[in-house]
Amino acid sequence: MDTQQHISLRKLAKQILKHHGLSPKKFLSQNFLTDRKIYEKIIAAGELTAHDQVIEIGPGLGFLTSVLAQSAGSVVAIEIDDDMAMILESLVPVTDNLTVVHQDILATDIDTIAGIDTRKPYKVIANIPYHITAKIIRKFLTAQHKPTHIVLLVQYEVAERIIASAGEHSLLSLSVQYYGKPEIIARVSRRAFYPEPQVASAILKITITNHDMLEEEMFWKIARLGFSSKRKKLLNNLSHGLMLEKPVLIDLFDDIGIDTGSRAQHVSLVQWQKLVQAISICLDAK
Repeated sequence: MDTQQHISLRKLAKQILKHHGLSPKKFLSQNFLTDRKIYEKIIAAGELTAHDQVIEIGPGLGFLTSVLAQSAGSVVAIEIDDDMAMILESLVPVTDNLTVVHQDILATDIDTIAGIDTRKPYKVIANIPYHITAKIIRKFLTAQHKPTHIVLLVQYEVAERIIASAGEHSLLSLSVQYYGKPEIIARVSRRAFYPEPQVASAILKITITNHDMLEEEMFWKIARLGFSSKRKKLLNNLSHGLMLEKPVLIDLFDDIGIDTGSRAQHVSLVQWQKLVQAISICLDAK
């Protein structure tokens, strides 16, 4: 996209908002993407086909929504903002494969979203409100019927945290990597948005590979306990939280190859997975 196209789309966003007497709402993290090149990269990352079902969160002015509707089999755009929900259907081209749902995604039952059959493969593609990034990601990762791919515009620093390796793990990075493979597709300049956010952004892609619901609950329980106090040793956090004697945990650590002096962020994903399995067996035997 050349400079004129970028300026035109930015101007269009301003004109639409002015026409409806609206302005971007900071508390909803409304920063509208106005760079068509970034749309192209998002669509490419989503590997969309005419058979795909897509859930979009926070469609806003419908720029990405229109592109998604042209590329996918069906699109459900979920918008919490009363004002945006009222005008969105008039902003995007009328198509048979587009449904606009006026709901809060965090309060929505994913398995019953109108227009999407979550028993079949679906993808999540969106420019989401940055202040609820972790909540949105977790909602879909822990859903009974998970998407095959998640492609999101997120804060660049958050994307970096999500792809972190052992030594820099957080509960967020560990949980995302437990469910799938995250990767940063591209860094996105602040100038690609109106209004411009104060932070750089990134296109984050998560390819979901783990759908094991049976192990999920125990994983979250142990991971939360492990990261409950990042300054304390993982051994101490788990011993206290699980009411397990330290000698028992020390034996498990030794078998897996985890240093007993390690903190939660220093343990690799593979070690975490083995640890969850070992603790599960240990607790079942009690």
